[in-house]
Amino acid sequence: MEEFNLLFEFGLSALYFMVILLWLYFYVINKKEAEYKYFAWGLVAKLFGGFCFGLVYMFYYKYGDTFMYYESAIILKNVFIDDPIYALKLVFNQADYVRAEDYLYNEFLVNYYRGDDTFTVIKIAGIFSILGLGGFFTTGMLFSLFAFYGQWKLYQTFIRRYPFLKFELALAHFFIPSVVFWGSGIMKDSLVIGLLGLLIFHLDNLFVLKRITVRNILSISISAYLIYLLKGYVLLALFPGIFFWVFFSYSSRIKNSLIRFVIIPVVTILVLGLSVFSFQMVESVDSKYGSEELMNQAYIYQINHFSEEAIEGTTSGYTLGEFDKTFGGMIQKLIPSIVVTLFRPFPWEIKNLVMALSSLESLILTGFTLFVLVKMKFKRLTQYIGSDSFIVMGMVFTFIFAFLVGFSSYNFGALARYKIPCLSFYFSILFLLISEYKRSQMTSLSFLKTSSKKR
Repeated sequence: MEEFNLLFEFGLSALYFMVILLWLYFYVINKKEAEYKYFAWGLVAKLFGGFCFGLVYMFYYKYGDTFMYYESAIILKNVFIDDPIYALKLVFNQADYVRAEDYLYNEFLVNYYRGDDTFTVIKIAGIFSILGLGGFFTTGMLFSLFAFYGQWKLYQTFIRRYPFLKFELALAHFFIPSVVFWGSGIMKDSLVIGLLGLLIFHLDNLFVLKRITVRNILSISISAYLIYLLKGYVLLALFPGIFFWVFFSYSSRIKNSLIRFVIIPVVTILVLGLSVFSFQMVESVDSKYGSEELMNQAYIYQINHFSEEAIEGTTSGYTLGEFDKTFGGMIQKLIPSIVVTLFRPFPWEIKNLVMALSSLESLILTGFTLFVLVKMKFKRLTQYIGSDSFIVMGMVFTFIFAFLVGFSSYNFGALARYKIPCLSFYFSILFLLISEYKRSQMTSLSFLKTSSKKR
């Protein structure tokens, strides 16, 4: 980690923060809709989360990928200043030579060859560092702003369908502590949650609202491509849910009940087939997202984390128990993987402050989930979820994503960061289910009152 000029960093970040607050004031002052109040508080929370992220890494961890991204971004910024043409060749993967006379460029190219995911973050961070005048915290602010923009678009997608839950959905999208913190720094995670929100928003525009525009098509293509470069498994988790959502959105418009009865099983089989095909297609392009590679990665991670703990005395790792390195063995860990992602670490597994905070959030999520299950009952729950293709999409994405990260992480510290893309979906769905329960209770109460009056 390089030495920082704290006076420069804090002074510049304070200036940027005041400019953003000034813009925010004039942006929301004439907005009458309630959601813009949540927009303002959500943006402030996001910027605060990004600042805390930078402080924690600067003064507590003192190392990490965020510093590698930032230092490489500064190098790319300097390349842009010295030789813009060469910098553009680097950004668009057209650089076919190495500048042996310039150590900084070589250092940058070492990171360049580490992988598409790393270099994609460096490219974006390099552009943001130019806009942030080279500051660590100001570059982080721009990551926070991008992440929040995507989250805002996802929130808008939800409230278009459920306008009666603006406050609850704002809590789910803007104020989950782990998302505020881990999704606000110079990291892949900030970019992914921003891109994910943009992808869903523009898919909704294109396929559901039928707004067939160049902007929507380009936004979908660019968002999906960047997510694939950064964390391709997010797309693996998202594909099946999107297929269900789009197909059932169209099938729900069929008025004839007989045709719907015939077409829904066909659509379900088609969706499952497309999901398998998409998985095989992604695997053929990049083998690291294949089932065999996931199993090998999980096996290696489990061995590495527990061998490290035996040496260093740390206990942030977890295990799902022994499993066969087969597809069937992986499926056997489906439920435990989902549980570890959404509901662990349990209170008795806490070993440090980070785990304590993560455990508190998981405990709230566990209690919320149990409350919904007890109130809704299984039959009513399945009926309501099955009647809304958007909720089906969110559930399918949440559970597949939770399985993938829970199965392959084997470390609570890493898992706290990896799982954030699915948390807003899951909390939103729980709020929707509780709202449906309250609505059904009010309907039942109204029916009883009407019946008693007739008597």
